[in-house]
Amino acid sequence: MKDYLKQIKGKTAFLFAFACQLGAWTVPANRPQMRAAFNAGQAIGMAFQLSDDLLDYQVKKVDMGKPQLQDIQNGIYTAPLLFAMEENKGIRELISRHEEKDWQHEELVQLEEWIAESSGYARTEHLIAAYLAKSQIFLSKIPATESLSLNVFLEKVMGRRF
Repeated sequence: MKDYLKQIKGKTAFLFAFACQLGAWTVPANRPQMRAAFNAGQAIGMAFQLSDDLLDYQVKKVDMGKPQLQDIQNGIYTAPLLFAMEENKGIRELISRHEEKDWQHEELVQLEEWIAESSGYARTEHLIAAYLAKSQIFLSKIPATESLSLNVFLEKVMGRRF
C-alpha cells in the first residue's frame, strides 16, 4: 500500500498540486498560501486517483470504456485490491499464480466476488474522505477573495458514478 500511495502521489497528486500552486501564484499569494495550495492540490489529487481506481471495480465495462479488472491483469494493484488482499489469503494466492500467465474468465469472476465481499471498497472510500478532509485543512489557510464553490465541485467529482 505504501508503494501504491507513493506512486499516485508522484503522478496524479503532483499534477493536481502543481496546478493548484500555479493558481495561487496567479492571484498572487504569499509563500505560505502557495504551499497550502500545493498541499491542498496534492490531497485532492490523491483522493481523485483513489476514486478513479475504485470506479475501475465498481463500474461495468460498458460504462467505463475498458475491461473490468484490466489493471489487475496488467499487474497494477490499486487500493481496493490491496485492502482486500489483507483480508483474503485466496486473493493473494490467486494473484501470485498469475505473474506469468493469462487470467481465465472464471478466475476474474472469483476475484471480483472476493474483492466485493471484502471491506476493500469501504476502506478505499474512507481513505478518499480522509484526503478530502486534509485538503480542507490546507484550503482553510488560503483566504478566498470571492465565494468559491470548491466543496460542491469536489463532491461532484468524487461522487461521480456511471
